Amino acid sequence: MGKGCILLLDELPKIDPNTAGILNSVLASVGEYQNGEPTTIQNAKGDVIQRGKIFIMATGNSLLNTKDAEYEANFKQDLSLQDRFAGSTYKVFVDEKFEWEGILFQKWAFIFLYLTKLRKLIVDEGFTSKAFVSIRLMQSVQKTYNVFRQVSDQTGGNRSFTETPDVSYTPANVEGALGTIQASSVKTVKDSLDEFFSLFTEEQAKILKEKSDYDAWLNIVDTKNKLPMDSLNTQTELDEVDSIING
Repeated sequence: MGKGCILLLDELPKIDPNTAGILNSVLASVGEYQNGEPTTIQNAKGDVIQRGKIFIMATGNSLLNTKDAEYEANFKQDLSLQDRFAGSTYKVFVDEKFEWEGILFQKWAFIFLYLTKLRKLIVDEGFTSKAFVSIRLMQSVQKTYNVFRQVSDQTGGNRSFTETPDVSYTPANVEGALGTIQASSVKTVKDSLDEFFSLFTEEQAKILKEKSDYDAWLNIVDTKNKLPMDSLNTQTELDEVDSIING
């Protein structure tokens, strides 16, 4: 039998308050001792369970004692549940260095720069209840652009994809299948971003596009389409990335 465990509670504010009450009663016993020994609990069969060492971490988009209008699916919880984490509640920030180095592999500066700018705009405008720029969105745009270039850069009926560690996804290389794909029909990063903007209201999308210089960025994408895949980053872009990461 193990000596303890780590309990991870993801999206805790989304839990139904009635269910949270049961969880709260269990958490209440975590720090309790009787005669210097950890308190025990019983399961439905009446078996006594000894408590080992335990570390509990919970995540959420809002504090438990608030009903945040930005996150409509969350519940305001009883203050006693919030109290279980009192003194150990921390705000987590985006790790832009990790996104650039660990997600985009320092290769797709034009994607990183625009999405980082768009993320800040969404927060500043108070639109996060509709959508936000996540790591998954960065990966999606990266994958979309890679597939677009793999198809559009090749001609003839013998297209094939080259495996690369710089992209988190490469389509299956099915012999002959790619030869039927027309470059004009391949999904583009504009398609990806237009789909993302559709998550906002028409007015919100208009504001975000204007303030992020979306049309200007699409012109940058058109320029990138004419460059070799190993020459996408410019020194100016890399300097801007460095400024974002290192201040």
